[in-house]
Amino acid sequence: MILESVVIEGFRCFDRRIELPNFAPGINILHGPNGVGKSTIVRALGHLLLDAHSTTGQAAKSEMQPWGRSLSPRLSAVFTHRSERYRAEKQFLASPMARLEREEKSVFRPVADGVAANQKLLEMFRAAAPAKGLAGADNFGLLQVLWTTQAAGPLPAWSAGVREVVERSLGAAITSPATQAIAKAIDARWKEYYTPKGSPNIAWKTREADREAAHRDVERIRLDWQTAEVLRSRLANLRATLAAETALAEQSQAALQQATERGQTIAETRQRLADARAAEATAHRQYESVTTNLEACRKASAAARDRDAAQAALAKSAAELQAANDAAARLATLEAEFQQVEALGNYAKEWFAGANVELTIEAETPITVDAIEVQPGQPLTLKTNTIHIPGVARITARPAGTRDELLKRRPEWAATPPDIDTLRAKYKALRADIAATAPKIKEALTTAQRAQSTAEANIRNAERQLTQFANVTGSIDDLTRQQSDAALAFTAAKAQRENAERDLNAAGGDPEPARLAAAEAFRVNDAKLTKTRTETAGLEGELKATTQRSLYSQLVVKEESLASLDDALTRQNRRAKALDLLKRSIEKAESELAASLPAQIATQATEIWRRIAGPSAAALAVDETWRPTAAHVPVDHLSGGEAEQVAFATRLALAKELAKDERHLAVFDDAFLSTDPARVQAVIELIEEAAGQLQILILTCHPERYDSLQTANRIDLAAVRQNF
Repeated sequence: MILESVVIEGFRCFDRRIELPNFAPGINILHGPNGVGKSTIVRALGHLLLDAHSTTGQAAKSEMQPWGRSLSPRLSAVFTHRSERYRAEKQFLASPMARLEREEKSVFRPVADGVAANQKLLEMFRAAAPAKGLAGADNFGLLQVLWTTQAAGPLPAWSAGVREVVERSLGAAITSPATQAIAKAIDARWKEYYTPKGSPNIAWKTREADREAAHRDVERIRLDWQTAEVLRSRLANLRATLAAETALAEQSQAALQQATERGQTIAETRQRLADARAAEATAHRQYESVTTNLEACRKASAAARDRDAAQAALAKSAAELQAANDAAARLATLEAEFQQVEALGNYAKEWFAGANVELTIEAETPITVDAIEVQPGQPLTLKTNTIHIPGVARITARPAGTRDELLKRRPEWAATPPDIDTLRAKYKALRADIAATAPKIKEALTTAQRAQSTAEANIRNAERQLTQFANVTGSIDDLTRQQSDAALAFTAAKAQRENAERDLNAAGGDPEPARLAAAEAFRVNDAKLTKTRTETAGLEGELKATTQRSLYSQLVVKEESLASLDDALTRQNRRAKALDLLKRSIEKAESELAASLPAQIATQATEIWRRIAGPSAAALAVDETWRPTAAHVPVDHLSGGEAEQVAFATRLALAKELAKDERHLAVFDDAFLSTDPARVQAVIELIEEAAGQLQILILTCHPERYDSLQTANRIDLAAVRQNF
């Protein structure tokens, strides 16, 4: 059934007439807020299609009449059933009526009315009329599966008509009236060959005796024609051998061809591998070359920086060395001045004390002379004209003639004698200045010289490195880009080589031994085949000569008679055994049907359930009443959402089976209220796929949950009601 339009008037919340004229053959979403009458439309369709128009009583009034109104519900619908369009109309309670019309040449013409119309609609949907009152879930026929109403519980036990549709869809319609008629016909034929206890009857036994007598006649003739029989047997064996050897030769030839082709494939793969390895090696060398140039460029850059730093250090050390040399020159001047002052002092000492005086002290007891310890037996000789022995005396020697000799060297002292104290003070000052300055100058000079030597060595080293990398071309950035490109090329070449290696490994080892073995096998088998053909031709000639005798004609006549008897009896035996097997198979199939069909539905329901709950969801089972009986926990213990999903999976599996012969209307009235959004999306995908077999009607107050169904026909029931 494919629904096209519905008209409702005076039914429950629809006291005024309302028409829904444009149902699509695919998915229809009828939406609106609670209380707008979505479920009422489904109930109205059920009463129209399944309830007798003459139904009366308080239950019918409470179910159909609008609250507080005495109206006669009037319902009609246009639908397609088995490629024909129908219009059904019913009025309940006051002035009841029922009419079923069929479209003929674009005009609806009456088909049945009254009770006949009710019965025709029930037959369309394999439904059964209730004993009295309104139809319940057990009377809904195909709609038991196809229509999922709010809070729909487990599927009720099926009527015989519904079971027949599913059995026919599954290819196992053994319990239908047609199959029962076939079973009766088979039983009648079975009795032609068997006694009631299942043993062969007298007619069967008589035909068996006739065949045995014919066999004895043939055997007597065959004793005389034993040679021909032996030849025939040998020929049959040779022909069988010939057929086997022909097949073997063909197999070996195919194996040789396969081995040859495999060898060619492996050779091509090896060549591809060699090419890939060469390409990989080339790419690797290019990468190494660019990397070497890049490293050399970096080292050259570092060497240039080192040279610049060393030259700067050399300039600095040269300046420091110049400063140290200047200081050393000043020190040399100071030392020359010191030497002059020292010489003047010595001259002054000679002026006052004489020159070349040598005093020897031989102590009898330990004494100190000019801060020198003198021990007994250790004489001390001093070249001086004055000695000081603390606590004893100061001794001064003045040799004669000293002044005259000094005046020859220092004639200016005749007018201005030297000032010994001034010379001593200047001597001490110069000596102190030299003592303080000389180490610093020496250290500065040494440091500057060392720094200069280090800088010069660094410059020479940097120059050597620069000379080493003088042939490096390109900038670091260019070489870095080249290195990246070379690395990508090497990676690609490596991948090609690895692919070729995998292909070669998958192809197996060396194909040549297998090819040689296949070639040898073909040669051996072909030689055997040639030999067998020669033997067969010779034996056929012998047999032909033997069968030309009259003995052969006698045997042929007898054998033909026996063959006729054998054939008749064989056909009889086969027919009898076939009838017996068919009779027992039907009996067995009838006993196993209740378990086999639910198992097929359970398999389909499990596939649907796992698409909703995930591939690890437990398998479903379906009992003989078609209800789901097992999941990962007992069905009665499932959560509300899972119970919805299991019921949906089972119903959809059955609905798809029902729709194999004809498209049907599947109704889902807020059937997924407890299902989470993620699983609702999986359900929507299943519904969208099922729309190829089924017309889908979804009633919901949450149309946004079905936004992904872009091609669905959406009907806003609240807006429709405003127009009526």
